Amino acid sequence: MHQIQKLNKYKKEIRAGILLLIIGVILYFPILTQKLANPDAVWNGIIVKEPDGWEISLGRFGLWIYDTIRGYHINPFITTLTSLVWNGIIAVLIGKIFGMTERGTIFTGIILLTAPHFMDLLTYYYCSSVYMLAF
Repeated sequence: MHQIQKLNKYKKEIRAGILLLIIGVILYFPILTQKLANPDAVWNGIIVKEPDGWEISLGRFGLWIYDTIRGYHINPFITTLTSLVWNGIIAVLIGKIFGMTERGTIFTGIILLTAPHFMDLLTYYYCSSVYMLAF
């Protein structure tokens, strides 16, 4: 019973996050289902990408850690879905930090979802979910 009371405390945030996830899935359904990638993602590998010294030398050590956790396997559906979840969490955090209403939080999340750089980021399957953590 105590856990349900905790969830009721954050009901608006959970509802906003789920709504943003649904909107993101609707917007990016072609990417989720058809594995649409850019040439860089095709060149680097759409299934398995092992990190090398070049990425670490550029300061992208987070890619190596995240790739190790996920076992160097790149699944476009899971990667895109993970990025959409991160986007919802980011929008809710922005809404909490600035004291926005639920509508303001959802509107902020929609702006983040429809931004051109977000669409471009989703086509880099090997690093999109890690780069969302930096957003």
